[in-house]
Amino acid sequence: MKFDLNKSLQDLENSDWGEPKSDSSLENKCLQLRRVPLMDLKGSDLLRLISQDIGIEYLIPLAIELLRVDPLADRDVYPGSLLGALLEASYKYWDKNPNLREEVEKMYNKILINEKNDEDIRKDVVRELKKSHLTFAEFGRYASLLWDNIQVKQTCNSCAVKILAVIASKQSIILEDLTSLISFPISEKMIEFLLKNKFITYDYEGSYPADRFFRLSKDFREQLGLTRRKKG
Repeated sequence: MKFDLNKSLQDLENSDWGEPKSDSSLENKCLQLRRVPLMDLKGSDLLRLISQDIGIEYLIPLAIELLRVDPLADRDVYPGSLLGALLEASYKYWDKNPNLREEVEKMYNKILINEKNDEDIRKDVVRELKKSHLTFAEFGRYASLLWDNIQVKQTCNSCAVKILAVIASKQSIILEDLTSLISFPISEKMIEFLLKNKFITYDYEGSYPADRFFRLSKDFREQLGLTRRKKG
């Protein structure tokens, strides 16, 4: 690694994000971790920061070092959580680092191969990793577009971004199918948040009552460059 592990993300990026602007415990913790020397960051710290798309140029190589020793590292959260975070990391990063992408893909495939013969690999762990791998293989481009959006950066957490990425990739999707592709339960509060901020919209297909079909709102798709604006 071509960077000083004695330095913090704040030092390496030469950027002080200042003090927390809200009461969010996640924001406070991430700001705190940006000031910790890289060599002192634990697996759970790497997981937290990478999941929020913070400092990944420096942190993903560190995470891979841990995973080379134990692909299911950071068992304090749940086995495979750190690998899952890498599988859901920015598509742009993997596009620029194909060798590391290939290594992470091999780690994932090795777990699948060993699943039947290793009692330490639980079925639920593999199930969650398979969902994360969908982001790695299919949804990543959309997640990167979303993280580049200022409104998303300011208001969304990694769970909201994953939901939006899946909706973007599927064009239109009912909640049941969306939930099956996400590694966490989707609350009505989360749906209301995405609707209120005009990230998504929905309609009904068929006679009411019917399932809601969620899609990105027209304006938000245009912001992301997923539709062409009509020339006036």
